[in-house]
Formats: sequence, structure tokens, C-alpha cells
Amino acid sequence: MPELQNLLAQVREGGSAGEQAMADILQRYNAAMRRMARRMIGPQIQSQVDSEDLMQSMVISLWQGLPTGKFDVASPKELMSLVKVLLRRKAARRWRRKQLEINATKDGKLDANMVESGEPAARVEDDPCQQVGLRDFVEHFLNQLSPGDRQMIKLRLSGLSTAEAAEHLGVDAAALRVRLTRLRRRSQRPANT
Repeated sequence: MPELQNLLAQVREGGSAGEQAMADILQRYNAAMRRMARRMIGPQIQSQVDSEDLMQSMVISLWQGLPTGKFDVASPKELMSLVKVLLRRKAARRWRRKQLEINATKDGKLDANMVESGEPAARVEDDPCQQVGLRDFVEHFLNQLSPGDRQMIKLRLSGLSTAEAAEHLGVDAAALRVRLTRLRRRSQRPANT
């Protein structure tokens, strides 16, 4: 345990010694981290999310967070708990993004491609008449939004949580939830009400 604390202290000091200490930490805990990433990906999402991608993303977060003091760990158990939380969050975010891609135009929901281009993502089984109707709905709906609301929708559809989108926009998460709820209601109302 003191050995990990010494390595973490070197990481926080920075420089080449800090980089080497970070590499040593990752090498020592690599096998356990990889096992954790593979377990995190259950059979339901194995075809959608790659454990190696999760590992790389988590390592980047560690590499950015440990030297700056964003993450406060003092023991191997705390380090592995942090790794588990990071992997879980990254797996959930990737799963949400994959679901958005898969369900791009299901039930008339908007997706990130629609927000960017104003057009629904094409699906082979969609009727061309339905595509035109959906494109018109999306264009009409987006034209009614303020630039701030359009940005909010883009952030949420890109996979950010409400709290992350609120932080990015510099607003309170509760206020953003209210705005999203009102937008959902407005999008579900018939055009003549």
C-alpha cells in the first residue's frame, strides 16, 4: 500500500517521473482492470461495446485525473473502486450512444444525425412517405427551438447525461431537466393545440 501511495505522489508531482509512475500503476493493475472491464460487459451488450475501448477510455480518464488531483485515491482498494466507477459510467454512456444509433428513427424519436442534418437517419424498412413526414416534423420542431434548446438537445443526444449537459451549458441540472420535460411535452402535442 505505501508503494502505491509513493507512485501516486510521483504522479501528482508530474514530469517524466510522474509519467513513469503512472505507467507503473497501470502495469501493476492492468490485469485486474481488464478483468473488471470484461465482466462489466455482460452478454447483452458484448456485441455493442468493446471492453478494450472501455479500458482505453478509462485509462485516459485516469491519466488526466490522477495528476491533477481530480481523483483522490490512497489505496489499491480505492483505486480499483475508482476504476469500477469509471468503467461503469463509460459502459453506460457507450450503451446509450449505441441505443441511439440503433433506435435512430424508431417511434419518431429524434437522433443526433437528425439534429445535425435536419433529416432522419435512413432505415431500409422505412416507407419513403414516413421518411418525408418525419423529416418535415423534425425540421418544423427544430425551427421552433431557440439556439439554446437546440444545443441542449444536441448534447443529450450525443450521449451526455443531463448533469453533464447542464455543466457544459453552465446551467443548473434541475433547470435543464425541466426544460427537457417541457420540450418533450411540446414535441408530443398535436400541431393544432
